[in-house]
Amino acid sequence: MTSFRPGNDHKSLGKGQIIAEKSGTDRGKGGRATLSSRVNEDSGFSGSDLDAVQPINVAALTGQAALIIGHPGHELCVYGWCGLARPSVFILTDGSGRTEVSRTARSLTILERLGCTTGPGTGLFTDREVYRALLSRDHKLFGMLARQIAEWLILDDIDLVVGDAAEGFNPVHDVCRLIINAAVEMAAEAQNRPISNFAFRLDWRKEREYTRAPEGARTLILDQATFDSKLSAAWDYDELRSDIEAVLSDNGAESFRTEKFDPIMVDGMVDGTVDGVVDKDVGQDHQRSSIPYYEEYGARLMSEGIYNQVIRYDEHLAPLADALSLAVQEGM
Repeated sequence: MTSFRPGNDHKSLGKGQIIAEKSGTDRGKGGRATLSSRVNEDSGFSGSDLDAVQPINVAALTGQAALIIGHPGHELCVYGWCGLARPSVFILTDGSGRTEVSRTARSLTILERLGCTTGPGTGLFTDREVYRALLSRDHKLFGMLARQIAEWLILDDIDLVVGDAAEGFNPVHDVCRLIINAAVEMAAEAQNRPISNFAFRLDWRKEREYTRAPEGARTLILDQATFDSKLSAAWDYDELRSDIEAVLSDNGAESFRTEKFDPIMVDGMVDGTVDGVVDKDVGQDHQRSSIPYYEEYGARLMSEGIYNQVIRYDEHLAPLADALSLAVQEGM
């Protein structure tokens, strides 16, 4: 059920465009990456687009960075950024789904090759364990995870977090986003300093359309060498072969070249504030007005006798969001 679709249909904001130089070649102070705002032939800009590009604050996507994802394999969606920022990485589950076969080792090999490190507790949970905790409303478990991640963010002096978006596609993705938001808030409040918080999309079904990126969004366009390396890593990820094939069929290989990062708003404040910009149009990402896809998918599996209970937003995700909000208020 893992979605792996890094392409995007919405038009990029000119001032948020950045071009990735070859992974591992241009490093900033302390081994951290810097990003260039120069446009090259691989950018895909038209002449008018080129005129609209403005210099950006490269610290918006680099610095002491952390990547927090729900499943192994999600790092492929932000492969270019990982090579530039070299984040410390936390993976919530082992990606086993219903197969009970862990994907953690495969992802750790990719991340190590990109110069990333892993945080404590990576890949310790199975998808089934997360589902059981959701269904039983074991909010203490998720609150404990949020606090542990917050402690890790503080110890590693993290000032930028990138992670899964909550899209109503897979409950693990949405749980991961709720945990990220809570952990970022806890760590920021404990240190009395902001931590930027960005999400990248995972549900790239072709029929989904995004009319615009929120203010403060960032777009990373990979150069050819990084793009080729990303495609090679994706094709070598045997456990995700069917997902890779679906992405290429629906969106084409070129969709892998662009990596997009949206700032997250939590409780009326944009955690991913860039250059002091706050977008009041970005809503809290756990609030939904339509039935999530995971409810429909779960209902189908229950009718087939595979599941005996369906994870639902109103019954399981919304109460978790409320419980994590209370945990944030209690602090660390």
